[in-house]
Formats: sequence, C-alpha cells, structure tokens
Amino acid sequence: MSTKEDYLTAGAAAKILNLSSASVRGFERKGLLPAVLASGGIRLFLWTDVQKLAAERRAKRSIAREKK
Repeated sequence: MSTKEDYLTAGAAAKILNLSSASVRGFERKGLLPAVLASGGIRLFLWTDVQKLAAERRAKRSIAREKK
C-alpha cells in the first residue's frame, strides 16, 4: 500500500521530469501518468510512476541520439 510520502504533486513531478506542470497534466490526460485526486482537486502522482516515465523519456532520447 502506498503512503503519503510515495506521492508527488504535479509541480514536483514536473521538476523531476524537466517539464512544465501543464505537460505533466497532459501526460495524465493521455493515460501515460496516472494520478490520484486529493482534497481540493490536487493531482498526486506515484513516485514509481514518475520514475518509470522519466526512464522511458531518457531511453527515447538516447535512441534518438544514436540514430543521428
């Protein structure tokens, strides 16, 4: 079971992913980064989901560099 410390806000996830908060919410809308709505409508993202997305983005950039 996940604890409160396992979740990140959109802003914290954005910093880790080097994206804007709006982009993080876009990934959520596309189903690429699941979120839980907390009180007040704040979106929270699991740390492990953010880590997975960061790894996928790094891999895609690495592959793109190799193709050049």
